Amino acid sequence: MESLDYSNFESDDVLDWLDDFVETDDPIRFITYAVQALVKPSDLDVDLCWEALAACEVIAALKGAPSPELPEGVQDWVGEHGFEEVQQLLSSALKAIEQITTKSELKDLWEDSDEFSGWLAVQTDLRARLQP
Repeated sequence: MESLDYSNFESDDVLDWLDDFVETDDPIRFITYAVQALVKPSDLDVDLCWEALAACEVIAALKGAPSPELPEGVQDWVGEHGFEEVQQLLSSALKAIEQITTKSELKDLWEDSDEFSGWLAVQTDLRARLQP
């Protein structure tokens, strides 16, 4: 883990994913894959978890509840798109956050640090921003 900052935007993996997301020709498929990859609890590795959290942050922003730390390039993308494009992913996003915060490698890494409660609070906030 590169940083013990609680933000979902502090990981180099997340920033790389967001850069790729903004540049892809099919951003909705990009979000869909990241969120739905964790719906099945068979593979909850760190990289997939970071990607899913980034995708959930994009969905929350499209829903009108962005993180104040949302990178500028993603803010620009969100400004050009609507929530209806990802609305069907809301349930999957909430399930992904549940999986990440209860039984993932990422949760285990945070749990082994002194920063677990702060990280968990960020995920609780994200979940609240995604609630219908």
